Amino acid sequence: MLPLIIYIVIAIIAGVLLCWLCFVEGKRVELTIQYAVVAATFGASLIALFKDRYDRWCYKPNLKLSFEKNNPIQFAKTKLKRNESDESPSEEGYSLRLKVCNEGSGWAEDVMVRIQSLNENHLAPANLVWTNRQSKKLDIKQRTTQERLYLDLDYYCDLAEIYHDKYQICTEVDPFNESNCFKIDSTEESFRLTLYAKNFMPESYTLKIKCKQYFPHQTSSQMASEGVEVSLIKDK
Repeated sequence: MLPLIIYIVIAIIAGVLLCWLCFVEGKRVELTIQYAVVAATFGASLIALFKDRYDRWCYKPNLKLSFEKNNPIQFAKTKLKRNESDESPSEEGYSLRLKVCNEGSGWAEDVMVRIQSLNENHLAPANLVWTNRQSKKLDIKQRTTQERLYLDLDYYCDLAEIYHDKYQICTEVDPFNESNCFKIDSTEESFRLTLYAKNFMPESYTLKIKCKQYFPHQTSSQMASEGVEVSLIKDK
């Protein structure tokens, strides 16, 4: 609300100055009031015309993308489905999630995280799905776009799901499609992550995943330390 207060103060000061000038020049009180009304109207017009632009200029988001294997939200043992059918049996697996936070001075609008492969594999470039937007009732844009990211709040998007025989990248494309799946071996896969927002300059990160072994009876922390290696570095 600070920009609005600034504009109101400017309008009041302008009105006072005009009133003072009229008083000094010996004008009539009626004319003084007219000048004050004009000044107030002018100030209100400034508020209407430039408030949004001023807010965008003064209050900008600063988005950060991160992954911490020790965070139980970002690396969690859970029940996973093999396909999109609600009737399909679930099996034990692990979910990996990226964290997006806003450390700036204003909220971010229409935030998306896009992934593309840096290796010669079959993954098509696509957007990741936000963790709180998994409902099938939502369309693709609603699932992949966070309308607003407010300050000092953590938001998560799904990165991958690990099964006993494979892991798959969770994108807007059917996540159960074979093009999103990778083998559990010693192969390291590299990806480019790009963080977009309507009022934020895009930033890129390099993501590396090596899923070495699946531990069905381990805790998520043990799986994170022994079975999977994940590296996320911001590009310069």
